[in-house]
Amino acid sequence: MKLLLIDEDLDIRQQVAKHFADYDVDLVAVADTATARRVSSGLVLDLIVLDLTSASRCKLDVVIKTLRDFKLPVIVTNRYHVDEDEKISTLEAGADDFIIKPYSPRELLARIRVILRRSASAKYDLNTAITADNKKRRYSYFGEWKLDRLRRRVIGSTGNEVSLSSREYTLLLAFLDAPQRPLSRETLIQWTRVHEDVSDRSIDVTVLRLRRKFQLFSSSTNVIKTEWGAGYIFLLAVTHESR
Repeated sequence: MKLLLIDEDLDIRQQVAKHFADYDVDLVAVADTATARRVSSGLVLDLIVLDLTSASRCKLDVVIKTLRDFKLPVIVTNRYHVDEDEKISTLEAGADDFIIKPYSPRELLARIRVILRRSASAKYDLNTAITADNKKRRYSYFGEWKLDRLRRRVIGSTGNEVSLSSREYTLLLAFLDAPQRPLSRETLIQWTRVHEDVSDRSIDVTVLRLRRKFQLFSSSTNVIKTEWGAGYIFLLAVTHESR
């Protein structure tokens, strides 16, 4: 593993680096995001641990910008006990986990391994699907968007790209394979089982993330509709190509 830790606390950086070295984890530890962008240029990283203790009021902006710039799984840490709404907002922004300090480096490493294990599992399952049953579905078109399943890229008509987490991407595949019909939460849980902690709540959160991302770049007011008592409906028509 090659990890990036962004935390202004030197003691934390040293403690984590010392513990991780015992497990052959390659850690790049820096004090701020500006330094992180500079020193990580050209590096192949697996995950980022981002501390928000000293962040400005716009903490979600910091998370979103970090996710956009690095396009990696992110664990957010904070020294202060935050309320449930702030935790949920941080997760909805795209963070993969939220940890309150002080934490033990051992716990942090365990959480990192869980996230990377899920990510690897998702990539394996999706690549297997592409090379087997979904060969005939290399490209999917919906609204003003094109999905390249092999490269896992969603591109808009103007060339803008929507960056999706593994969970968001897996859920999008489920919608694209059954568009314009109600899908219950139970069905979506089964179709996105690559994540071992999938639940009704996590499905709702992921649907919310997808809505926000597509609404940000799309002329469509809503792509996914909540069908009360039934689940969710992907509203756009979908076509597929094999080439």
